[in-house]
Amino acid sequence: MLTLVEFAMKFGKRLPRSWLAKIGNSEFVSKYIEDVRKKGFDNWYQLDNNIKMYFDPTDPHLLDMIDGKDPEQKVKEIFLENISNGDVVIDVGANIGDYTLIASKKVGSSGKVLAFEPLPETFSILKRNLQLNEVEHCLSFQKAVGEKPGMANLYKSNASGTMGHLDSSLNGQNLIKKNETEVVTIDEVLSSNHIENVNMIKIDVEGFEHEVLLGCLQSFKENKIKKILCEVHFEYLESKGISEKTIYDLLREHNFNITPISDRTPSRVHILATL
Repeated sequence: MLTLVEFAMKFGKRLPRSWLAKIGNSEFVSKYIEDVRKKGFDNWYQLDNNIKMYFDPTDPHLLDMIDGKDPEQKVKEIFLENISNGDVVIDVGANIGDYTLIASKKVGSSGKVLAFEPLPETFSILKRNLQLNEVEHCLSFQKAVGEKPGMANLYKSNASGTMGHLDSSLNGQNLIKKNETEVVTIDEVLSSNHIENVNMIKIDVEGFEHEVLLGCLQSFKENKIKKILCEVHFEYLESKGISEKTIYDLLREHNFNITPISDRTPSRVHILATL
């Protein structure tokens, strides 16, 4: 009989992501995954850019990476082209750590990466992946990033997923309340860590990107942030009454030039903003 890991590797990568989400949200699979996560998945895989990651059968994006079909491969190549040895990089919405890990490899021991992931179970996988890759020059925080410091409710779209949201609903879909999380701002992070220059901030926060950018305003005024790679989820933004243009106007107001760096889908696009 196939184990869950073997089944996911054999069939999971062939299933539509919407099917995987439904399977992951089922009571049986959710309980199984939660129990296994507490012990930690033992299987890990060598991926592109010389990184290793622990296997999670409910993560479709990771299945794509393992299968050599990473949909964000082009974006990651541009991300790496825009950082150098010794740089400071901030990963907002680090998830299980693929961008954090490739950034850590690129900046080297003379650089620094700060990774933020609020969802407890996802943060646990992020920490394990950092340990697996023996990364020592990365600071990881189980916190969300937003417009102002404080506490906020954290939600999930399905019980076993690795993605957290700070909005209670997206496109009319009511999400599952998980727990509360601390929220910090980029301005606060740079000040408390005595960072005067950030070479790159990567933002992937599922429709919360406007709030993250509003928490950067003082740093923008002081020209502390040189580049931003942001996944703009305009479908989620529009469901909250925020237009895609609002993101671009805010960045251009602070002298950033904006370049789309991924194919536009019906719901999102990656942009690179540079001073």
